[in-house]
Amino acid sequence: MLGVLVPLALAAAAAAKVPDRGGLIAFSRAPSGGDSEIATISSSTGRVSILTRNRRTDVEPAWSPSGERIAFSSNRRTPLNFDIWIMRLDGKNQRRVTASTANDVEPTWSPDGTRVAFSSDRKRGDFDLWSVNLKGGGQKRLTSNEGNDIDPAFSPNGRKLAFASDHEAGNFNIYLLDLASGEQVRVTGGPSQDFEPAWSPDGRTLSFHRYPKTGGSANVRFIQIAPTRSGAFTRRRGDELAPSWAPDGRRVVFQSRGGCTLTCPFDLWVHNIARAQSKRLTRGRARDTRPVWQPSPSDLGVRLTPTNPGPVLAGNEFAYVIEVENHGPGTAWSVSIEHLPVPGVELVSVTATRGPCSGTVPVVCTVERLGPGGKASVRVVTRPLEGGVLELVARSSSLTFDQRSRNNVRRVPVAVAAPE
Repeated sequence: MLGVLVPLALAAAAAAKVPDRGGLIAFSRAPSGGDSEIATISSSTGRVSILTRNRRTDVEPAWSPSGERIAFSSNRRTPLNFDIWIMRLDGKNQRRVTASTANDVEPTWSPDGTRVAFSSDRKRGDFDLWSVNLKGGGQKRLTSNEGNDIDPAFSPNGRKLAFASDHEAGNFNIYLLDLASGEQVRVTGGPSQDFEPAWSPDGRTLSFHRYPKTGGSANVRFIQIAPTRSGAFTRRRGDELAPSWAPDGRRVVFQSRGGCTLTCPFDLWVHNIARAQSKRLTRGRARDTRPVWQPSPSDLGVRLTPTNPGPVLAGNEFAYVIEVENHGPGTAWSVSIEHLPVPGVELVSVTATRGPCSGTVPVVCTVERLGPGGKASVRVVTRPLEGGVLELVARSSSLTFDQRSRNNVRRVPVAVAAPE
């Protein structure tokens, strides 16, 4: 909300599947001369739905990890005070989740869906990062820097928050906050002004927008965390701001004046990363800002199938296959397939059809991505050392929200005969 609230504050002091046909994009729309409302647009058809309708300002939408709810900031209770609200995808069941006398803005949803982080000026007048527990309502302060910490964004694994801050050099750079240790690491530097970081679905890259030191237009840029690599997605005249990644990791949506001057309103554009091409998504006299792409959940299912015919004998090799399939509408990123250790069984070998494997207790094989309908399998060869009933256990996980996580674990009992 840097373009709306921070300058104002500094100056004033289920298991339901989500269709994946291009995906919805939530954004703020302010008609010419009107207040801002939360809206969605289909990235494939261009159909717009207005979700909020009131005489106050509703801005900065943020999707829940399931793609079924939206958090946003609003001053509908008090004109000079923004709070965090959440609602359903259809705009119903709107409820306030913070209620301070300060400004609570720029919500971001945790990957497990239990918390919303936001920036607030409730202490000292500077903006710090806070979080609210959506079940218990408890709130926690996450930063207390001298300066402004704004634009928080949860990493896909939920362990870090990316944010923009001016607490060191006086100009805004992008930082990473480790939520377990509290450590803060700056990932961009220099005299430019960097804002609104957004994580790629695989958690390896951050997009953001940068205002150059010399003035002029802001453009959408990226920085790969490890190994470090950076560059620009867009270079058009006229400000290009607030990037957000598509669930497939191949596109970025952002707001842009389309190469026009400051007198032109913002529209939404979509940038194809591989083609290095941007296409306008909205056009009109309204001001369309702060777009964010709807997550598309995965649905990983695990099967564990013995491959040896006949009885299993202690002392002999016994093989089985762990297969993971994505039944969901969205891509599963950074998929892990785990073979858990079994007492009284010697591990002979592990072979994966896709990706590397490491470790022994447990063995973990990783696949960069599994698209809808995608499969990956691991063949495990073991040697039971004694007779009895063994329980084989395999499980899978990914960085993407899983709409039926109970299918992520498979247990199969196997009877082992002792040698005669």
